[in-house]
Amino acid sequence: MIEEKVSYVCKESLIAMKSSLENSYSFDMSIFDQDDFLKIWDYQANDGRRRLKDITEVIDIAIQQLNYCDSKTASKIYLDTLKCVALVQKWTRILERASISS
Repeated sequence: MIEEKVSYVCKESLIAMKSSLENSYSFDMSIFDQDDFLKIWDYQANDGRRRLKDITEVIDIAIQQLNYCDSKTASKIYLDTLKCVALVQKWTRILERASISS
């Protein structure tokens, strides 16, 4: 029972994170589009979308794994997923800054 709750909470949290990232990306793209930042737009439209897809795939895999594990493993999967998402976002910011300064 407790294991199911832990797994459920982890899954719901990852689903919310995925939705938030997708909405944030869509919002950022609309801002760049309206301000005509063509140089940034080119980067964002291609590389940014690919990175978002990479992150959502990691989250989807974690959600699938949470269906078949105990609470200890669920906590580890959740933490590892958070670390992975944070790392990808960090590298994305670095690449965006490099793209802007070029």
